[in-house]
Amino acid sequence: MKKLGFIVGGAILIFMIVASVLIMNRPPAEKVTLVRYSAEDVVNMSYGINFDLYDPETILGPNNDNGGLDEKIKGDKNAPVIIFEYADYACSHCAEMNTEINRIYKEYNGKVAIVFRNYLLGYSNGLEIAAAANAAYRQGYWENFKNTVFEEQAVWYDMKPKELKDYISQTFAEASNGKGDIDRLFIEMSSNDVIQKIAFDHAAGDSVGLTGTPHFRINGEQVKSSELRKKIDEILASKGL
Repeated sequence: MKKLGFIVGGAILIFMIVASVLIMNRPPAEKVTLVRYSAEDVVNMSYGINFDLYDPETILGPNNDNGGLDEKIKGDKNAPVIIFEYADYACSHCAEMNTEINRIYKEYNGKVAIVFRNYLLGYSNGLEIAAAANAAYRQGYWENFKNTVFEEQAVWYDMKPKELKDYISQTFAEASNGKGDIDRLFIEMSSNDVIQKIAFDHAAGDSVGLTGTPHFRINGEQVKSSELRKKIDEILASKGL
């Protein structure tokens, strides 16, 4: 019996040694980092942008401070009414208003355009989604991507990096109808120009005294979300439209 015990004990010992070696030689788990900046980094970048050089109440073209990226405009930039919208993709009220803003755009049939600016609040995964949205914009698929992430905000809000990467891949593929370059998307999510655009939009919000989102401005004035239609109608009436 003692001999049998030694044999069993030896087998267990060998098994433990082999298992420990396999664990030591196991390749490390993939470390997923979607953006090489933190939300705090981006906000700090925004503080270094001198907005005395810009008029935030106008459509701003590519420049040295916004990474050379155009404004995200839904509609004709020469429309009679231009709404400047400041929103965070992770803000629940912004998600609710996205549906209303899309409805307003459709109902006013070419008379309203919306300029979308991302104001980062530091919510969970907000920076990653903002970076993905800017990268999607560079390939021409921002609008569909934006609508989907707002609709599915509760789905991605608490995701871990690996899950979020898979979600972004799937959402971008759907938004681009399979035509977008996903590898390029993830590379550009951490690019200086994409991140700088987020910082620039944030600085624009600070320059107009923004304290929360969603925030809407028309003709240099803040307009409550509940009064958007009233303000639009007043402007159109004043122009005989």
